[in-house]
Amino acid sequence: MLKALALSSFLLMGGVTINRGVLVDTLTESLTRSAPTLSTEGEPLDNVYSYRIILCANSGQTLSGGGTLQMWHYNTSTGWARNSGLDLTVTATSVRCQAFPDVLVGPPYGRFLAAPNAVTVSGGTTPTVRYEMEIR
Repeated sequence: MLKALALSSFLLMGGVTINRGVLVDTLTESLTRSAPTLSTEGEPLDNVYSYRIILCANSGQTLSGGGTLQMWHYNTSTGWARNSGLDLTVTATSVRCQAFPDVLVGPPYGRFLAAPNAVTVSGGTTPTVRYEMEIR
């Protein structure tokens, strides 16, 4: 697991400056991952404004245009729940990585996880899922 934080400043009209950071985490997964069960799995949504997910095949390999990233959400009241409305379909072929559209976060609490399901690659069995989260 690799985590990094980069800070940015934005100057708005009226001289207001907003400092935002980008937290990056990369998780090694399998081509089909089981459903999360532990409250520590996935990425925390605390103070997250938006996120982007990037799926990559191993170095020297490519995506083959198959499978999905199944989205899961966790909170302490319900545990892990599927959020199929946010599932991401892998369509890229002959490239190492596919980035997906940014998602704005509603209430910033709980955790989320993008679980590979039947992802196809040209070789290897451990793609990486990169989470880029903009911090409030």
